[in-house]
Amino acid sequence: MIIVLGSEGQLGSAVVEAGKKAKIHTLGFSHNQCDIMDPNALRAVLRPHMTDIRREEAFVVNCVGYTDVLRAEHDITSCFDLNAQGAYNVAMATYDYDMFLVHISTDYVFNGEVAGGYLPYSQTNPINAYGLSKLASEKIVAFRAPRYKIIRTSALFGPTENRSKGTTIKKALIALKNKETSYFTDEGSISPSYAPHVAKTIVKLIEDKEMSLVKHPDDMQNIFHLVNEGQTTWYKLIKEAAQYYPYLHLGLKASGINYSTDVRRPLHSALINDLEYYKLPPWQDGVKEYIGKCFS
Repeated sequence: MIIVLGSEGQLGSAVVEAGKKAKIHTLGFSHNQCDIMDPNALRAVLRPHMTDIRREEAFVVNCVGYTDVLRAEHDITSCFDLNAQGAYNVAMATYDYDMFLVHISTDYVFNGEVAGGYLPYSQTNPINAYGLSKLASEKIVAFRAPRYKIIRTSALFGPTENRSKGTTIKKALIALKNKETSYFTDEGSISPSYAPHVAKTIVKLIEDKEMSLVKHPDDMQNIFHLVNEGQTTWYKLIKEAAQYYPYLHLGLKASGINYSTDVRRPLHSALINDLEYYKLPPWQDGVKEYIGKCFS
């Protein structure tokens, strides 16, 4: 069975849907239904599904996270509480109940100086509070969870909006439809990750018992990069989405790096998926499906 924490978010909602489509018993818990910052409430949710000889293996997919990169710089405590302490609470609960943990992480654990893309075993070196908190969460999971996989994504987008900051593509398209000029950087690199494609692959990994049930002694072998194939820039990503509407792209302008000076972001944060049998479709396919679901 699959238990999804953070089931109302972009990725969490997609994992619930993918699990059910795969005919796997899947339960989703929103923040209101299960606050991972409350260890007792968390255990109350997980305890009935603890793994033993009479039950099927339970997989906990932790999609809860503090993802507002800019706000994290000014509220480091809240960011680390949810991303690091929350990960610790989930990892300890999976340890106590012998459950398998799938932990979601980010491209922001890297410093962005590698233009060709990062592999799962590439050297981590985050440059902002959000990235530091997510790297801390990875270390905690690797140390405490009995069996685990860490899934990193990049530039995640999907039909369900991120409650803290919305969907970048959707906000950009709305601005363009309102004839507002929109500037996006055409420098650096990202690996757009369409949430339903990522979720479907997570479920495939869970179904592959040989891969998912073994905790590899080398922690790097427990980290996967699940991103759509190909690399691009934020400008080209938005331009790809805008092409589905006549003349909409005319208000889109390429710029250099124009991030807020309040936070450093990795220039190159593209990830490389080195799993031969778990490749995701090209990122352009994700954009096309996203437009069809959200704007048709």
